[in-house]
Amino acid sequence: MRFTIAPVTAVSIIAFTQIASAATPENRPVRRAPPPQPAPATTTNWTGFYSGPNAGGGFENTIKNSATTIPSLCDDPGMALCAALTAGVPGQFNTHPRGFIGGGQIGYNWQTGVFVWGVETDFQGANIQGDKSVANAQVVPIVNPFDSAPGLVITSGTGSQKIGWLGTVRARLGWTPTPPVLIYATGGLAYGQVKTDVSFAGQIAVSPGPPQPPFSGATAASNNQTRAGWTIGGGAEWMFAPQWSIKGEYLYYDLGTVTIDQTLNTCCDFGAVQSSTTIHSDAHYHGSIVRLGLNYQFIAATGLIGASAFAADLPVKAPPPPPILSWTGGYVGGNVGYSWGGAHTDLTGSGSGVQFCPAEQHCDAEPPNPFSTSFADSQTQQLTGVIGGGQIGYNHEINHQWVLGFEADIQGSDERGSTTLNDPFLATVCNSFLTFNGRCNGSTPLNGTSVTSLEAKIEWFGTARMRGGVLLNDGLLLYVTGGAAYGQVNVAGNVLVTASTPFVAPPFIFGPTTSAFDHSSTNLGWTLGGGLEGRFLGLLSPDWTWKVEYLHVDLGPVNDTVTPFSAASNTILAGPLNGTVRTNTHFTDNIVRVGVNYHWGAPVVANY
Repeated sequence: MRFTIAPVTAVSIIAFTQIASAATPENRPVRRAPPPQPAPATTTNWTGFYSGPNAGGGFENTIKNSATTIPSLCDDPGMALCAALTAGVPGQFNTHPRGFIGGGQIGYNWQTGVFVWGVETDFQGANIQGDKSVANAQVVPIVNPFDSAPGLVITSGTGSQKIGWLGTVRARLGWTPTPPVLIYATGGLAYGQVKTDVSFAGQIAVSPGPPQPPFSGATAASNNQTRAGWTIGGGAEWMFAPQWSIKGEYLYYDLGTVTIDQTLNTCCDFGAVQSSTTIHSDAHYHGSIVRLGLNYQFIAATGLIGASAFAADLPVKAPPPPPILSWTGGYVGGNVGYSWGGAHTDLTGSGSGVQFCPAEQHCDAEPPNPFSTSFADSQTQQLTGVIGGGQIGYNHEINHQWVLGFEADIQGSDERGSTTLNDPFLATVCNSFLTFNGRCNGSTPLNGTSVTSLEAKIEWFGTARMRGGVLLNDGLLLYVTGGAAYGQVNVAGNVLVTASTPFVAPPFIFGPTTSAFDHSSTNLGWTLGGGLEGRFLGLLSPDWTWKVEYLHVDLGPVNDTVTPFSAASNTILAGPLNGTVRTNTHFTDNIVRVGVNYHWGAPVVANY
């Protein structure tokens, strides 16, 4: 029997064979990954609790004084002297407290669309303090039953203010121009511990008839309390990584006024002159805070929107790895920060004069009797202020791990600090009653005071530094830096000199005289520090980086600031008291600043 295969059957066999062949692994269809697409959109959720540390600086505050003579305790001829003593009370102490502040904050945010509102409380330890001393001297003519003689009135005072700690409880309301960036205003309650010290001294040198000592007195008062007030400000916060954010913030605070009343009495052993002055001091605690902070967001998270999905059951060919961004190339940028430092002043002074023989003793041919004195002091004033400027540099990356480079910067500066050096001095002069034929047979002390009010400031500075660092990852550089520093520094102020003899009738009075000085110098020194620089993680293009940096700067001294003085005598029996005050002031500084850099010429290295 003959069999035949139907055409349909043959076709079916051929088709089955092709299907089976196509089902082998090497012939299975492969779905390739789609071409690279733009980075998926991100959404940042600010809602939730957060907490973190902060650090910065604070400045400003003043003490105002008013004085009133108590007439019932000022007898003639003392009324004119009492009035002069009262008028000499310093009207204001510009204490300019400045210093470091640091602590922590905790808060909660709610986000509704592009708006974020919430509440925050913080607490900081503080070293915001400052002091100021002022001295005034006046020669007052008086008439009394015994003699007509001038009176020397010296009134001096010192005020100091300090904030030991500071806290706030505030509402925050902000807007997110882009999801990771929050710009906000804030305000609410402020509270803190404040300490106020105020002291005054008065001295009256007068000779009503029989020789008498100067009448002097002093008073001091201190107040330490916790005060509440208000605060208002604003800032910007950037979530640079999931659940981590950094912020810069400004706050103005007002803790109100501390009032201190005290009485300055001056009296003498003989009761001929006495005075009493009531002094009212108002210490207003208000100022500004600039600080940086870091927050961890406990609930907020950053997620991805629009991520593409592929079939799980088909093999996918992975795209090539992303390129490595090189740090090699030039860069330029700007910076702003806060600085605190010191200006240490060493002071030396000297003075000399001569006494002449009374004309009635006919001793013109005899040499005059010389006298001299000297004094020394030292003090460090705190310099604080805001700085800002720009930098330019070049990096060279080695083996995708190390970075070497050079950077130069120039900064404007608002750093300044003031102090007062109050230096008593003593000389021995002849008692005119005990001088015979020009020879000094008896002596009496000459008591004097030199008061140097000094302000030191850094007007501008710059650095030229090497940088060397390690790449913690492709976008984060940890570095150290050091090199030369240069800048213009200034020392200015005035010197007040007075002196008098207590046991001579009439008394020898020299001065008061005031001499001003103002000396600027461009100094060369050194700097050393370190910092952290990173890319903006998708917020800006890879050509942009941020940095946080600390530098210690030593600008050296302003040497030999010489201020001459000449305190005229009130009598023909003595010439002027001539001398000089010499200061050497050494400037050092600490800087914390944030900056932004734009890089160019950095090659992109393929990473296959």
